Amino acid sequence: MLRPWHVVKASQSDINNYFEKQVLKPQSGHVEHSQYGKIAVTEEPYKTEYNECLKQSFSGESFMFGELEVSDPERLKQYSSDYLMHRLAFIVLKNSRRDVSIKPIFDDQSFKPILNGIQNLTSRTLDCVKSKGWVYLPNKKSEK
Repeated sequence: MLRPWHVVKASQSDINNYFEKQVLKPQSGHVEHSQYGKIAVTEEPYKTEYNECLKQSFSGESFMFGELEVSDPERLKQYSSDYLMHRLAFIVLKNSRRDVSIKPIFDDQSFKPILNGIQNLTSRTLDCVKSKGWVYLPNKKSEK
């Protein structure tokens, strides 16, 4: 179990293993545009405009995970998403008094500035998309 004073350091093997096995998950949800109406985020023309904004926002940016340089925006966004899911699971499991597994790639605090950088670039991407008239719709489990 992770203790507050326990310092976690990811080894290069942990880092390489994570990125080798990383699964890129597609976006989900819907957006709306005054010209195109409501569409899934996987449909055109949203998909093209999103990808343009993503490339523009992440252009030339790369982050060092130990000795591994990562510049692919999709991989960086997935790392951020996986980190958030890990933290959420940590909170839920900790509150239920279950053992919490340590994942060095997410628990190594030296990666916090990298995560902040990725989140800033992702925010810039979303601002770009919104400036093109797209509105993100809330995800609903079921429509009545």
